[in-house]
Amino acid sequence: MTTKELIDNLAIKVEGENAKREITIFTLSTCMWCKKCKAWLNGRNIKYRYVDMDKIQASQKSEIYSPRPFRLVKFFSYTGLGLVLITTMVLSWVISNYAKKVMLQRSESYSLLLAEHVNRQVFLQFVLPTALRYGEIALRNPAQFKRLDTVVRNTTEGLKVDSVTIFDSKENIISYSTLPDEVGVRDMGGIEYERALNGNSNSRLISKASLLNLIPGSEPISSKLMTFIPFRRENPLSERTDEIMGVTKVVQDLSDDMEAVLRLQLSIIVISILIMGTLFIILTQIVTKADQINEARAQERRRLEDKLHHAERLASLGEMVASVSHEIKNPLGIVRSTAEILNKRLKDQAPTSKHLAEIIINCADNELGGLQEKDVVVLTSKIVSKAAGRVRKLSEVKPGKRARAISKRTGKDAKWLQMIFDEGHEIVAIMPLKGIIRQHIVNSAGVDQQCTSQLIEHEQAVCITRGRDGRIHTCGR
Repeated sequence: MTTKELIDNLAIKVEGENAKREITIFTLSTCMWCKKCKAWLNGRNIKYRYVDMDKIQASQKSEIYSPRPFRLVKFFSYTGLGLVLITTMVLSWVISNYAKKVMLQRSESYSLLLAEHVNRQVFLQFVLPTALRYGEIALRNPAQFKRLDTVVRNTTEGLKVDSVTIFDSKENIISYSTLPDEVGVRDMGGIEYERALNGNSNSRLISKASLLNLIPGSEPISSKLMTFIPFRRENPLSERTDEIMGVTKVVQDLSDDMEAVLRLQLSIIVISILIMGTLFIILTQIVTKADQINEARAQERRRLEDKLHHAERLASLGEMVASVSHEIKNPLGIVRSTAEILNKRLKDQAPTSKHLAEIIINCADNELGGLQEKDVVVLTSKIVSKAAGRVRKLSEVKPGKRARAISKRTGKDAKWLQMIFDEGHEIVAIMPLKGIIRQHIVNSAGVDQQCTSQLIEHEQAVCITRGRDGRIHTCGR
């Protein structure tokens, strides 16, 4: 499901007459400004839809917030298909052009040799005997024309020759042709005739052939190679001279060869498409499977991240509750312990005021909740400290200069203060109990001065420290 589809499913639509634009707002159900925004839209009768972000599930939120994975299959499909087609067409074009070029070169060489052979046979079997017999060559004479036709046809019999044409040397007119309808026709030689008169043999290809001609019912393939060669006089030793008596044109029908080249090109295209198509399908399946695995891993990662965030929130909440509880119970514990000491002293020295200490103890117990079942926080911390080797004997601690200075000013045990420093705690303040106890406990309860002095002597001050994590602790000794 895409992000747009997911939002469409979660959005709540509100109808209105003013629907010129599609409006979607993301709100909180308890937000005052979000409610004002909805009221403003409703007051103006505007059509909109909204999504309350605090009411959707965590998995749906991660689906919206997380970017969609890269769709490699879709990218590979279009690029791969285009690459296959382009590569196939280029490959078939290169191979077919090379084959066509080789075919034309061989056909042209063959045609030049054939034209030379025809010239030689015409000169030896027709020109010389006719000149000796008649004294001149006049193709208007039926006997001479028939003799020339016989020589040409006997020479080209069994060869791939479509027609043989001989042009006059004085003007561009056909003096002889194996095609009777062309005899006497003027100006059919073109520029190739002019080149041959200048002593340069040349060829010209006339072709109507493409892959579409291979479709059944289409126009047949036509390809003809016309070779023009100068018809030179030979001396009695059968050596050619520079005297040009005319121009010979030999026409070869290359339709079958051209069709073979086109079929080769078509075969290359079909085979290339089949091979590359098969490879494309295989790679597509591999990439599709890989994309599915990546998507599954991404979903599992998002699920684990949600669980981790939930656990972190619970842990943070637990730490906050524990810190608050500790900061509340710690001073009450000190008050309770101090009240117990006071109670013991009052039993002996001021029996009439012992109910005051009992009231303080009972109030502290009510606030602390007493020692309840499964209340193992303090015991567990001591057990863990012993297991971790963090328990130290006070007799082995050597107080430093700073600990001795504070001990001298506050009356606290210097070794105990040094242990606080060794744990990385910072002493923020030391609160004396002398004024607090006399003002809030003794004076209001009428306790005698001797009992108060003994209590202050036992617990003179309370230390307020800051740990490495920044938390505030209270402790007394």
